[in-house]
Amino acid sequence: MRAERAAPWIVGAAFAAPVLIARYPPMGDLAFHEAMVATLRHFGDASWFPPGLYSLNLGQPNQLFHVVAAALSFAMPTDVACKIVIAATVIAIVVAVSRLAAHLGASRWASLIVTPIALGFTFQWGLVANLTGVALLLASLPALDRLAEAPSARRAAIASAAAIAIHFAHESSAVIFAGAAAFFAIIHPLSLRKTALRLMPAIVTGALVLRYVVVSERLKAPSIRAVPTSFVAIDVKLAQLPGALFGGAYDVTITTALLALVVAATLLFVVPRPRAVTKDAAPPADSEPTSTRDTFHRHRFFLLGIACFVAYLAMPLALSGSTLVYHRFLAPAYALVVLGAVAGRASLGAPRPIAIVAACALPLAVLLPLLPRFAESTRTHRDLDTLLPL
Repeated sequence: MRAERAAPWIVGAAFAAPVLIARYPPMGDLAFHEAMVATLRHFGDASWFPPGLYSLNLGQPNQLFHVVAAALSFAMPTDVACKIVIAATVIAIVVAVSRLAAHLGASRWASLIVTPIALGFTFQWGLVANLTGVALLLASLPALDRLAEAPSARRAAIASAAAIAIHFAHESSAVIFAGAAAFFAIIHPLSLRKTALRLMPAIVTGALVLRYVVVSERLKAPSIRAVPTSFVAIDVKLAQLPGALFGGAYDVTITTALLALVVAATLLFVVPRPRAVTKDAAPPADSEPTSTRDTFHRHRFFLLGIACFVAYLAMPLALSGSTLVYHRFLAPAYALVVLGAVAGRASLGAPRPIAIVAACALPLAVLLPLLPRFAESTRTHRDLDTLLPL
């Protein structure tokens, strides 16, 4: 039991260590986000940029990473501040997945199957706001579930505060959180007070989104308005699935092998052992039939994951100037489907040893091929450090 609780922290630390040790992590868009942090840190300093070149538009979604990193940058260089926030976010994702598994009654060992999202597509592209949003989403789902199970004003306030934080972290995570709140509300019997409390996080998110839709119109540059809404065919999305989950740092052979390992590890947790299938396992003949609402409730997290996967298939590539839109729904779908499936089979008892071995192998299989990328990024940025003063 102690090893099971410690394993996610060990994996989180192993994932975060290269981020802190490397001169600069191999994250595509990170430099752009660091520039935004530096702009906030030095705002109003004429030695950095001419007065009037930038204006502050605080209070919009996707800014939480930048605000936190900018606050840290008053005590350290901006690149170090960004790395610390990223490392903390990576650990937070791994630990949040573990706690969500425990909340669902699943083994924490199974949560290791989900940990690759901390270093996956979102990380490698440097989509730091999205990474922050995923961490907060996974950490906040237990609070949302507790609100749905036993509504109270206090729990509604906690879940609504989480909705606000997620909105300012990343819009896609806020949409998922609001959808989860609405779904959890409708699978319970309707009651004016209780349903209103359950829907409060969705209402808060909806109000914030409507505000942003209005405000963002005046913030969009012509170049952003000119980006057309574009879709990708479903068969292409299915073919892209391993890369859209694990990232482009691996070749097709590795991403396919990683996906196969995910499927195998998950099946080892959810398929009962042969000796566990007995006649006693059949339900009594006179047992009451299960209602559709009860079925939805029992599998609510698995179904929420399926809904996120449908969003991955349905969402466009570009929307209102934002790009890589459909990719943002795959990591939450993966996490919720795996944990929901394992939780649904929690009655099978302790996981078999080979399932634990497979779950532990997956973080290693994800991290080890990435280490050369960290080393390459370190060499490149040290060369850049030499050139910049010139």
